[in-house]
This record gives sequence, structure tokens and C-alpha cells, in this order.
Amino acid sequence: MKYPKYSMFLVLMGCSLLIDSFMNIDSAHADEIVAVVNKNVILKSELDAAYKLLPSGRGAPKLPIDKLLDELITQRIQLDLADRLGVYVSDAEVGARANQILRGQKLTKSQQLRRLRRAGLTYADWLEQISDSVRLRNLQFQQLSSYIKVNENEIDNALVTNTPAQLKAASYNLVHLVVSEKNMTPNKLQELYIELEPKNSIGAVEKHLLKLNVPDINVNVFRGRSLISLPDIFYSRLVIMEKGEVSYFKNDGFWHLIKVIDVKYPKADILVEYKMHSISLQSSIVYDQERVRVGINDLYKEVQSGAEFKDLANIYFDQSSPLQEFFGNWFAIEQLPRVIKRELVKLKPGSFSKPFPYDGGWHIIRLDEKRANDRTLQKWRNNIYQQLANRKLVITIPFWISDISSRAYVEKRI
Repeated sequence: MKYPKYSMFLVLMGCSLLIDSFMNIDSAHADEIVAVVNKNVILKSELDAAYKLLPSGRGAPKLPIDKLLDELITQRIQLDLADRLGVYVSDAEVGARANQILRGQKLTKSQQLRRLRRAGLTYADWLEQISDSVRLRNLQFQQLSSYIKVNENEIDNALVTNTPAQLKAASYNLVHLVVSEKNMTPNKLQELYIELEPKNSIGAVEKHLLKLNVPDINVNVFRGRSLISLPDIFYSRLVIMEKGEVSYFKNDGFWHLIKVIDVKYPKADILVEYKMHSISLQSSIVYDQERVRVGINDLYKEVQSGAEFKDLANIYFDQSSPLQEFFGNWFAIEQLPRVIKRELVKLKPGSFSKPFPYDGGWHIIRLDEKRANDRTLQKWRNNIYQQLANRKLVITIPFWISDISSRAYVEKRI
């Protein structure tokens, strides 16, 4: 039977636990059992400690002791399930959460240590409480995430209703078409949508639209315009559109089509990605470092003469050869080893590096392409998704707790 020394009062609000200073426990009651939960127990000392943790400010009466015991039982049921399912947390997760709590309370680690010491506890005791809270959060997410659905329309609506300041300050280059509903069918608009998607310049889009054999068509070009300076009917569309996207909608008997050529956000979140080829010679028992160094220099001369990396690999590779070839997908610079990164940032698309040593071999890399992706809008979409998912999770948790509690053995002794 398990007799834990301390427990934590679970606050079923926002899926988190109340973590604060802890008071001394009356050792005279340390072995008195107040509840049995499956194969575990809750001690009188734990109940007393949890009671002392309750808010006691003016206008905030403390929870009755029987209700508090129910909360501790609910927590123990969840921790018991976490044990059975193998839901654990790493020291890194606990440390990150501890730092987050300290920042939120504007405390240093030294100040927190002094608070804990005055309460008769250690830093390890506090981390154990945090570990339980993170375990419960992870358990709830694991058990309920498959039932939590957030669709794209919900995210769009949230962005339009409560637009972040960073998105409001965006600057747009776009082309706008407006035409009477009677002069443009929905099918024709869909065709136009597909035709405009690959076009990436104002000139190309404008030229394509002006060539349409449609009466009373009006094409407008907007350059460097802020979101709030554009027509109001654009707002709900533009705020959810990325560079290159096309959208159309109907308003007051007219069809409107928008093609976003470019959008710039202040303090944008830019991800630079690289696509490259690499050939390398690895040292082995047969090929020592000197032989590999000579071999890579010979390959470098062939590359300088115009040989393709793939051709060199086909010519020189066999089962006993140390030659390796790599060409891959797009890589963010932070995903690459420091040595590769150092060489890659020197290159322009189509150029290649001099031979350099790395990881037991010699390498030559060629930069094929480089691109910069603005992740600002996607970052906000991800944030809103998480917020909406968390709200739904909070609503779902009580039903889930009721279900697992109905299948648990609980014996209250007070």
C-alpha cells in the first residue's frame, strides 16, 4: 500500500493545480486514513495540508472539509490512472513549469527556497507537486485530445472577431476585381480562382483580369495598404489570407475577387529554409583520413569542372566505397549541425562549398534553393487553435472525471 508524504489540492479550473507555500503538518495525525482510493490512501495530514492551502482572503470562504476531500479523491483517481497508463513527465518539463510559476509570481529561486523553508518543505517537495500537476495535464490531454475538434472556420472567426494587433498592422499588395453578379457566374469565378493561384505579380494578375471578355469589369490595384485602410468588406477576408492566396465573395449584387500578391507583418516570424545536395567520403579501416582527404579533393576538382553530384555518386559508389550522397527536402537552418550551417550560409543558390571535415569524414555541399517563409499568420492560427482547444478541454474534463470516478473504488472514512 502506498503512503505518500504530501499531496496537492487540485483546482479543476483551467486544468491546473494550486501551487503555493506549504504549512507544517501535524505529525500526531500523520497515520490517520481519511479515504481509500483504489489501492491508495489519503491521509488526515494531507487533508490538513490541503485545507491550509485554500484561499482565505476577505469574501472568499474556505471550501467545506468534505468538499475538499472530494477534490483530493478526484485528484488521486486521476494520478492512479496516470500510473496505470504510464503517463510520466521529464525533469525538463517539471523545471520549465517551475520557472514559469516563479516568473508568474515574480520570485527568484532563492526567494522561493526561503518560502518553502519557512513552511518546513524542500525544493524537491515543491517540484513533486509540480510534477503531479503536469502529469494530470498530460493525462487529460492524452485521454481527451482525440475528442476535441477545432475546425478552420472556428479559427477564422476568432481571428476576424479578435484580430491580434500584429495582423491589424499588416501591409498588403493586392489586386481586386469587382463585377456585377449578372455578368459573372460562380463557375467562371471558380475557373478564375484556379487561373490566378499560380500568378505571383501584380502585373500578371492585372493583365489576366483585363483580358477577360466580361462587361462592366473593374480591376483595382492596392500597393502597401494597411488592413484598416482598405475597404471594410475586405477585412474579414484579408485577415485570414496569406501571400499568394485568392478569395472571392458576393456583396450587394456584385462579385468581388481578391488576389494577395504580398503581405508584410511588423516583427514578422520568418523561417529561412534551404534545399541542398551533399557528397561525402567517410573514413574507415580501409579508407584512412589521409586517403579520404585526397579523394574529396579529387571529387572537388570534378565538381568545379561541372560534374553533377548525382553522377559522381553513380560513378564512384559501390559497397566498399566510402562515398555517400545526400539530397533532401527543405531544412530550416536551425535544424542543421553547426558545421553544415556555417558552410551553407556562405553559399548562393547553385554554388558549392570547398571540402570541409565533419563527423569522421569530408564533405562538399551545394545549395540548390533558398526560401523565406513568413510564419506570422500561421503562428497566430496555432495560438488560437490552442486557446479554442483548451476551452473545449475545460468543458469536457468534468464529464471525463465523472466517468473515471464511477469506475474507481472509493471509501471515505470521515
